[in-house]
Amino acid sequence: MVFTMVKLVTLVWKTKVDKLGRTSIPAEIRKRLGIKENDEIIWILENGRAYIIKRANIKVDEVIDWLRTNTPECFTSEEETKERDKCRIVKKWAMKKLGMRQ
Repeated sequence: MVFTMVKLVTLVWKTKVDKLGRTSIPAEIRKRLGIKENDEIIWILENGRAYIIKRANIKVDEVIDWLRTNTPECFTSEEETKERDKCRIVKKWAMKKLGMRQ
């Protein structure tokens, strides 16, 4: 049995909210999360605490491709993979016919 020790580090910053309800994200947080101008931020309120997450610009197809190449074989079969590929081809064809982008 292998145990991994994880060191949790909590960093705290304090900002003010202006009369329009705006606040700034401290530079160190922007740097660590890779937040740039016009990035979307997701705010989560959970049990009286607020969390922010930088929205990833990842398409579902990119995640599926990554999972397909990184999932251990015991979780996939060749039949399932072929069936998913057929569905993907049909989806692409339909989207193209409708003039939609993925």
